[in-house]
Amino acid sequence: MPCSDQTERLTLELDDQDRIRSFSVYKLTCRQPVGGSELLPVIRDMPARSLLSPADDLIDPRLDDVQAFMLTKQLFALQGAIAVMYGLPAGGGPQAFDLHELEHDRHGTRLAGEIAINVIAEQITSCGGCRCSL
Repeated sequence: MPCSDQTERLTLELDDQDRIRSFSVYKLTCRQPVGGSELLPVIRDMPARSLLSPADDLIDPRLDDVQAFMLTKQLFALQGAIAVMYGLPAGGGPQAFDLHELEHDRHGTRLAGEIAINVIAEQITSCGGCRCSL
């Protein structure tokens, strides 16, 4: 049975040079993963700041609309989290990520927080990035 609470949580881990080590997106209530794991191998070891640039080439154009939507949603959530971590403005709109935890030590950085699903959906709709025709 699907849960009615659509709140999602993102956890992002970076190495000691701020390169992407791992991330996960899951429903807060039932802890079910959101999206697939196709994006992580593409962005692993990339400098986190590089995801803040237009990243059209990260989503495989051969994916079906649902897969493309889910990966685009993950990408926008990651961009929101990275922007918040670096203290960057939201570009005139609301923040897509609400930071709850930030840990840093000599091995790297870990951050976690809630994803503003409505903000992400608006970003996807306005950019047309996923071909999903929302």
